[in-house]
Amino acid sequence: MKIVDRNQFHHVQLSRQSDGKLYSLSQVVSDLLESKQLFIHHDILEPSIQSSGPHRHTIVEEVVYILKGMATVVFGETEKTANEGSFVFFSPKNAQTHFLTNNTSEVVETITFSLSSQFDAVVFEGSDSEQIVRPSSHFDKDLRDIPDDPKVWESFLTDLKAQLKNKTHPEMRLKLFEDIGMAARTLMKLDEAELYLMKAVSLSYSYPSHSRLVQNLIRLAHVYQWKKEFEKSHLLFDQAKALINEQTVSENLLAAYHQHLGKLYFDQNYFGMAQAEFGTATSIRQRTSAPTDQLDSSQNSLAEAIKQWNRNIPANAFIRRAVPKDAQEIHQAHMRSIQEVCSKQHTGEEIQGWGNRPFNEEQRVAAIKNDFVLVVEFQNSVEGYGHLRILEKNGLRQAHIFGLYLTPKVIGQSFGKMIFEIMLEEVKLSKIKKVTLESTLTAKSFYRKQGFVDDGSQITAEIGGSKVRCYPMKMEIK
Repeated sequence: MKIVDRNQFHHVQLSRQSDGKLYSLSQVVSDLLESKQLFIHHDILEPSIQSSGPHRHTIVEEVVYILKGMATVVFGETEKTANEGSFVFFSPKNAQTHFLTNNTSEVVETITFSLSSQFDAVVFEGSDSEQIVRPSSHFDKDLRDIPDDPKVWESFLTDLKAQLKNKTHPEMRLKLFEDIGMAARTLMKLDEAELYLMKAVSLSYSYPSHSRLVQNLIRLAHVYQWKKEFEKSHLLFDQAKALINEQTVSENLLAAYHQHLGKLYFDQNYFGMAQAEFGTATSIRQRTSAPTDQLDSSQNSLAEAIKQWNRNIPANAFIRRAVPKDAQEIHQAHMRSIQEVCSKQHTGEEIQGWGNRPFNEEQRVAAIKNDFVLVVEFQNSVEGYGHLRILEKNGLRQAHIFGLYLTPKVIGQSFGKMIFEIMLEEVKLSKIKKVTLESTLTAKSFYRKQGFVDDGSQITAEIGGSKVRCYPMKMEIK
C-alpha cells in the first residue's frame, strides 16, 4: 500500500513546444505511486487555459474526473460543460480530437485516468505524426539506457519498421527514423542505429529551425560514443554547439545538450567535466521546472559523476559549465573577487580600474559560447568562475587561463582547485601540451601548488585604466 498526500505534488507547467503557449499545471500522480499499469495525472487549469492541444489516443481509453470547478469539454466541433464531480470518457475508437478548457473565472482541477500502454500513440490535430510512447528502460552504472524488457523493445522496433513502409510524408518518415534509431541504440544494435539516425540528420537539414538538427546530431553522437568512436562523437557535439551558438534554442534542448555531452565525458573517464555538464543540465532543469524524469536523470547522473570523481562538493553548490544567462553574474563575481580578495595584496590604485569595470555583455557571452568557462553556483548565485581558451601561438596549440576568481563566500572550500582540475581535463582531452596564464599577486602561490612555474619576470598590465602587477606562468603537460 502507498498513500501520497497532496503536499507531495510538484506540478510542472505544460506548454506547446512550437510557440510556448501555456497549458495546464500537471503532476503525474502515477509516478509518485510507482504504478506500472496506470497513468494518472492531476491538472490545474487557470482561467482561459486549456488542458493540452487537441489530440486523440490510438489505443487507450481515457477518463477525466472534474475535481473542482466547471470545465468545458471540446470534442471535435462539439463543446459540452462538465460540472464539479462529473466524469468524462474518451474512447480511442472515435477519430475526434479532444481537450478541456477553463472558460470560467475560477480555477479548475481535474484527475485523468488511463492504462499505461507501450504502444499507444498520441495524434495531435493538424499533424499526421504519431507520438509513440517508448517502452520502459533504466540507466546502468555507466549511465546507459538498458531495456527493462528486451523482448518488448524488439517488438517495438519491429512495429516501427513496419510503420515506415507505409509512410511517405517527410515529417512522418523523419519521426520514424528518429524512433527506430533510438530504439536500435537502446538494444545495442549500433550499426542499425547509426544508419537510421544518419537518415534523420540528413532530413533535419531541411528544417528552418536548428532544433531538430541539434537533437539528431546529439542522438547520432551517442551511437558513436557507445561504439567507442569518441572523436566522431565530439565532432558531432561541436556541430551541435555551433548551431546552438548561431540560433537560440529552447532551455529544454540546451539542458539536453549538456546532459548528453556529460555522458560522453563520463564514458571517457573525464569525471570532472562530466559533472560540470550534468551540473549545468540540473541547474537549467531546476530553474525551468522541467519534468520530474528529466530532472531526476540529471541529478542522478551528477551524483554518479561526483562519486566517480571523488571530490567533496557541498549539496547546495555546483561547479558547472557557464551558459549565456550567467554573463552578468560572472562579471559581478569577478569584480567582487578583485575588490574583496585581490585588494589584500594589490594597491588601491590597481583595484580602482581593474575591479570596477562596466559589464560588457557581448564580451562575456562570446567567451561563454566560444571558450571553456566554468562557474561556481552556490546557493543559487554565481560566486566564482574559471575561463580557459584554446589558441594557437607560434604554430602550436596551447591553452591560456584568462581568469579564475572566487568570492569570499566560497573561498577555502577547494573550489579553485576543482575548477583547475576540470580545466586540466579539457586541456588533456584537447591534447594540449602547454598552459599559460598571467597570475595576480593573490593567486601566484595557488598556481605554484598546481604545478605552474614562472615564465619570466613580473610585468604590468593595463586593465580598466589601472596598471596591475602580474606574473607570467606556464605549465608543461606530459
